[in-house]
Amino acid sequence: MAREGATARLISVFVGTGHVPVAARPVSLSGSKQIDGGSAVQIGSTARHGGFRLPSPGILIGIVVLLAALVGLGYLVQSRMTAATTTAPLVTAPVTRQDLTASVSATGTVVSTATSKLSFKTAGLVASVAVVVGDQVHPGQILAREDTSDLEPALLQAQANLSANQAKLALLMQGAKPEDVAAAQAQLDASLAKLAQMQAGPSDGDIQASQSALDSAQAKLDHLLNPDSRDVLAARAAVDSAQLKLDSVRAGPTQADIIAAQAALSSAYNARLKDSVAMSNIKDSPSQRPTDQQTVLAAMVVDDLNIKVAQAKLDQLLAQPTQADLSAAELTLQQAQQKLDVLMNPTDADVIAARSGVDQARNALTLKQSPFSDADFLGQQQAIKSAQANLATKRQPYQDSDILSAQAAVLQSQAALATAQANLNGATVVAPFEGVVSAVSMNVGETAVTGATNPSSITVVDPSQLRIDVQVDESDISNLAVGQPATLSFDAIPGRTIPGKVIAVAPSGTLTQGVVGYPVAIQLQNPRGVRAGMTATAQIEYQRKNAVLTVPNRAIVRQGRDRFVDVQTPSTETQRKKVEVGMANDEATEITSGVNEGDAVIIPQTAARASVPGGAGAAGLGAIGGGRPPGGTFIAPAP
Repeated sequence: MAREGATARLISVFVGTGHVPVAARPVSLSGSKQIDGGSAVQIGSTARHGGFRLPSPGILIGIVVLLAALVGLGYLVQSRMTAATTTAPLVTAPVTRQDLTASVSATGTVVSTATSKLSFKTAGLVASVAVVVGDQVHPGQILAREDTSDLEPALLQAQANLSANQAKLALLMQGAKPEDVAAAQAQLDASLAKLAQMQAGPSDGDIQASQSALDSAQAKLDHLLNPDSRDVLAARAAVDSAQLKLDSVRAGPTQADIIAAQAALSSAYNARLKDSVAMSNIKDSPSQRPTDQQTVLAAMVVDDLNIKVAQAKLDQLLAQPTQADLSAAELTLQQAQQKLDVLMNPTDADVIAARSGVDQARNALTLKQSPFSDADFLGQQQAIKSAQANLATKRQPYQDSDILSAQAAVLQSQAALATAQANLNGATVVAPFEGVVSAVSMNVGETAVTGATNPSSITVVDPSQLRIDVQVDESDISNLAVGQPATLSFDAIPGRTIPGKVIAVAPSGTLTQGVVGYPVAIQLQNPRGVRAGMTATAQIEYQRKNAVLTVPNRAIVRQGRDRFVDVQTPSTETQRKKVEVGMANDEATEITSGVNEGDAVIIPQTAARASVPGGAGAAGLGAIGGGRPPGGTFIAPAP
């Protein structure tokens, strides 16, 4: 009975208060087993209290354990709620209108956008290196040279080849020369005219002329063989006249000849005087016509000429005959005698020549009558074909294939020249822009290495042209685009931020240690003090809204797909309102409807917020001390 009384005193449940106290001292039952921090129950015995039969010890123990667990948990929750409401005052924040921005944070490295690793085009002996690391260089400044003793002759040869091929092409493009075409056309016209003449045959005039030539040659031959008596008499008369002339010259002039010559001279003077008087009368008489004066003037000119002739003849008679006169008279006699001798006694040579003349004239007549054979016609036709071919060649001296071939040769020469020039130019390293030499990996006297692997080079960077290359997570890359602003900070420049702008977003990502990232390039807008190689953090702003209603993110309560805020009324009561949200960042969220500017929203504190799993246990707790709102977030009620 003592055990039953002890057990009855242990089990005391106060319903409606939310508290189930359990004795702190241990309870011992028969067949005891230590439970719940030292309490013991007897297993397998039955306890009674005043005539009421208690359940079996096993059932009793289960009931006690269950009640103790439920009551203990409810007491714990209620204690925490009471502590929160009594120790943590409500924190509120006003609904404000502000500019809201959303950004992506990424870390990267500063690099120069203008970096050139310069090397020679071809391998060769390094002749000079004009810079060292740290030197300031200018565009076009020569940094290093190779030995070009073999490249310069190659360039000259390429230039000569190009000039030769261009000259050949120019000659082909000129086509036919006008003078060559004209000469070829004239040759063809002459050949055609000759063929037409051959086909037309000889004219009657040509045949008559040939016949006349034959008749003349025959008459000459006949005259030689049988001279005409009249010709003989004439020849003898000529001999006699020449003899008389010679005798007269030898004897000199007679007195009668001199008197006659003087009379002729006197007559000429008288005629001149008469005409002079007539001219004077014409000038003095106004009735005379101009033609009369012209007639008299002409007569006076004739008179003057007659005077000169008569005077010369008289002078000749009065003078003694000269040796020239004597020689001329002798020659005339000799010629007249030879002609007479030929008539009387022709030489064999004269006869042969005359016979040959007859034969030639006869052959010429025969040729005129039948000038051309069939072979002549064939030959002339062939000459015409040859002239036509020659004209066609002169008009188009070259074929299209010749021009194409010449053009190809010019192109090949140009390419060879460009290659030679590029090789020569490539033997000089030139600064491409204003910058600083950051590396030199070549020395005078060594052979420059070319190619993709460790070439001999000089690196030039422009310290004023900088950008930041960052890697952006694949979850954020869709928000970024070229032109978005960025704020940049640097580990090496604490306390300073520099504005920037996105200038490139890679279209594809790279996988690094299992994480996909997208390269993004950001241009610095004020790179003063920044150096290539520095580590930088970029905040890239991808969305901005100005003057929108916002609340702190912690004030928003999610319930399924809906969002709520707890608003403190003027009477310090709490009112839960459903809100519509817009953009958000890490600190605040845009509210498009549900609250007004100036409303005070409650900010749950970390100690007053707990996430409790849903299910039967949560429902059971809801019956103890007010429970939690749907959605898995517990909000401490206002005091």
